Amino acid sequence: MKRKLLSVVLVLVLVLVLVLAILFLALTAPGYESAEKGRLVAYRGGGQLLDYATFDHRCIASQILETPNRHIENTLQSIDASVAAGFDAIHLNLHHTADGKFAVFHDWTLDCATDGKGVTSEQTLDQLQSLDAGYGYTFDDGESFPWRGKGYRIPSLDEVVTRYPRLEIWLNLKTADAKTVKALLDYKRSLPPGQRNNFFHFAADENLPLYEHRGSRRTALSMASDKRCIRDYLLYGWSRFFPKACANTNIVVPPKFAGYLWGWPQQFAARAQRHGSRVYLWSKHRKLQPESNLLDSGIGIITGDIAGADSFLSAH
Repeated sequence: MKRKLLSVVLVLVLVLVLVLAILFLALTAPGYESAEKGRLVAYRGGGQLLDYATFDHRCIASQILETPNRHIENTLQSIDASVAAGFDAIHLNLHHTADGKFAVFHDWTLDCATDGKGVTSEQTLDQLQSLDAGYGYTFDDGESFPWRGKGYRIPSLDEVVTRYPRLEIWLNLKTADAKTVKALLDYKRSLPPGQRNNFFHFAADENLPLYEHRGSRRTALSMASDKRCIRDYLLYGWSRFFPKACANTNIVVPPKFAGYLWGWPQQFAARAQRHGSRVYLWSKHRKLQPESNLLDSGIGIITGDIAGADSFLSAH
């Protein structure tokens, strides 16, 4: 009985010591200030918003909300509006076409958003660019189609790069097999030297080794690698150790996890910057809220709500 009691006491003492050690490391960790303000990334080039509570992941074009945002995603018009509004970078979806080009478009098939049919990557670029990219967009269950016949078309990546040679572009390659990744990297190498470093990539985890580093900084991120970063930081971010998975990259934080990250927002952003990383809230198609404006704390935002970002930008 005494031996069992002694074991319990020892366990409790060890737990207490561990808790005190965690508190000591957390409370005495050095404070840092973010060297850089947060940056704004236009999700899918900017576009319409969704209610994620009702969105069923089928046809985005038929489930958008009525908002002040003027354009639809992944078009030259939306990119122009984002750049004019003062966004620092744009995020685009990309398909490798049947004739070896790269088209800026999200959906795997054409039936939902356009007046075409079939698999996107099985079409040539000319076929894709003959379509009305605004044809299927409606916010009132098909009562009206405000973007139909208004000149929206599917641009090529080359058009975007030529139009904005110095713009930072985040690419989400939808047709993401190794052969297609290599074709995209070959395209980048064909650009003038000053433009080759303008890209950041969302990639499949197995394809990350194909993407080059820029010095020590990574040029690609997968959802799996980002989850590893968030998981490791949740486990021991309170300590003075910064996870290797979070270093030298862009860290994309889903809003639901943000409050659980030690030092959020300013200390987390500052520690990330000291380790070569930038931090972004993954807002996507959500309407921007005032509490999301953490730019002064070093937290960027990935958002399609170009109209909603006006108040953020006017404050900076």
